[in-house]
Amino acid sequence: MVCLRALSFWNHTCTDLFDTCISSAILAYSSMFNLGCSANAASKSQCLAKNPTSKSPVPKKTRSSISTETVGKKLESRTLVQVKRISSPRKQSSPAKSNISQSDNVKIMFTLLPPNELKSLQKQVEKLGGSVTDDVYQCTHLVTNAVKRTFKFLCCMGRGIPIVNPSWIKSSTAAGDFVPPAKHQLKDPQGEKEFKISLSKSLRKSQSLLSVLNGWTVYCTKSVLPPPDQLKDIVTCAGATYKGIIASKLPSFDKKDFDLHVLITCAEDKKPIFSKLPFPRVTKDFLLQSILAQEVLDVKKYSIL
Repeated sequence: MVCLRALSFWNHTCTDLFDTCISSAILAYSSMFNLGCSANAASKSQCLAKNPTSKSPVPKKTRSSISTETVGKKLESRTLVQVKRISSPRKQSSPAKSNISQSDNVKIMFTLLPPNELKSLQKQVEKLGGSVTDDVYQCTHLVTNAVKRTFKFLCCMGRGIPIVNPSWIKSSTAAGDFVPPAKHQLKDPQGEKEFKISLSKSLRKSQSLLSVLNGWTVYCTKSVLPPPDQLKDIVTCAGATYKGIIASKLPSFDKKDFDLHVLITCAEDKKPIFSKLPFPRVTKDFLLQSILAQEVLDVKKYSIL
């Protein structure tokens, strides 16, 4: 009996000692872990203090932040597209608007100049590092000495590029580089009187955001002058949409609004079928004078019945 009591006492004592050892071990481990964390945090703080430019971890983008950024980019892109749609073919940055230093971008077109003067000016342009072109969509400057309703003049006026006197090239040659063209803008009082325009005002208007015929749709007949192939470029440079020739059969029209539609025609192409058109028939003067004046003139004044 005494032995059993002694054994029971021993068991309780061992159990208490075991529990005490386990508790002490856990407390010791916890203390070591906390000390380690504190040391690690202190080490990081010291590193940041020594190197303030070190980058902290970048938080991952949440779904909401990604979608917000994406929507913003899409809206910005859509706005840029809308601006581009408003702009006409002429409204592109040109080195002529600032002090020109990149001669490779200067592409000059000539019109109405005597052959000897033209050849001399062409050589000067090449020496300056520019180039001569007959492409109405690529040229950056038109050099001429008079206001005339030529194909090149009308296209360049429609595009809004600088139209200058030959003195611009001569001054550029003297300077050794292309100089700003503003001081050499074309002046022709006789031409202004003939076509009843203010050339300086027209050139100033041509630099505006929208082309003079922006939003217009133009058809023509086969005998008009300028001929249809040139008329297409003149119309396009002025910001309108060229739809081609109407001959003996009327095309089918999907639209019902024809406020900005015209047919450019002439007496030689007068046909009864044209009277059925849902929009005005006008002479070439409506188109050409509107481009020269840089304002849409009265359609009724140039209509053909």
